[in-house]
Amino acid sequence: MPILELCAGYGGLGIAVEALTGDKVTVVAEVHGAACKVMAHRFPDAPNIGDVSMIDWRLLTQEGRIDRRRHDERAAAMYERYTAGLSLAEVAEEFGVTRQSVYGLFKGRGWELRKRPTPLEYVKFNGRKYTLRNTGYYGATTGRRTLLHRDVWEHHNGPIPDCFDIHHVDHDRTNNDLSNLLCLTKDDHTRLHHAERLEEVVPSESPVIDIITAGFP
Repeated sequence: MPILELCAGYGGLGIAVEALTGDKVTVVAEVHGAACKVMAHRFPDAPNIGDVSMIDWRLLTQEGRIDRRRHDERAAAMYERYTAGLSLAEVAEEFGVTRQSVYGLFKGRGWELRKRPTPLEYVKFNGRKYTLRNTGYYGATTGRRTLLHRDVWEHHNGPIPDCFDIHHVDHDRTNNDLSNLLCLTKDDHTRLHHAERLEEVVPSESPVIDIITAGFP
């Protein structure tokens, strides 16, 4: 009877069973790097099928061996889906295994994995986490997706009235100190930003402004 060494470790059980029964270890299953080297040395004719949660047991032959060609094809198909843009979790769900199993399979075969994206900058306020958005504002990542500058204002001053905005005085959206926040009507807020954009295009000291205003403010 062929012996299948699952979670083989250093192979002690397989050696003992071989000695007692006269049968041979035909397949081993191990993922730890050092243990894999020991298995390869002690059972050179037994393929290591790796993570048992990744095995399609329908590929097990009557001789107790995994059809390595079909097993490798399945692994390659999983990696192809990963390189096509799926995440490890999405690949795992598609093939009915765990994310950790997919990760271990790819790592064990030396296949390149995408680098994790750099974590976004975040701050905490009143026990809540606010992550920097691509708009430049900090927004809550749990619960109501509120903005930090509005939450800071409301924490100190109460609810923001309807048709009012919170303005960053120094124009730095990451500076949410209360002293840098100003409550303005939406109309005033819009006019303020419009005037600031105009100032950027045509500075107040520009001679063009003097001609247009004819010397009047």
